[in-house]
Amino acid sequence: MLGNEISLRADEGEPFVIGRIACMDDNVTFHALEGTPIVAGDNIRYGERSIVHGGGRRPLSGGGDNEPTILENDVQLKRQAVVFRALFGCGAVTGEKSAVVNCDIAPGTVIPARKIFVNNAFFGNVEW
Repeated sequence: MLGNEISLRADEGEPFVIGRIACMDDNVTFHALEGTPIVAGDNIRYGERSIVHGGGRRPLSGGGDNEPTILENDVQLKRQAVVFRALFGCGAVTGEKSAVVNCDIAPGTVIPARKIFVNNAFFGNVEW
């Protein structure tokens, strides 16, 4: 199922590799910083107004390009979740209105609703 007003903004970052979509609700946005890719696996559920933002997590060994933002298979992004510069392992879930920035999330991990995680650590609560 695909919703309305979905934005795949590959005007800066590229390539975007998007696998088989389980569900993509309204107003989902994909965007990336210049020269950075997004890789999304199969059976991902993208909640309403969720954002997947690419950007190098850290330089790849040997220099050059940065690691892409990656969503492995069976990930769930709840409503208004934001993912930026992150790796989400298989079956990981972000809670509603949560933000995950520059993190490596292990398979099966559940990020609670309205929580902010930065650099693999809890940073604070979402107040809006």
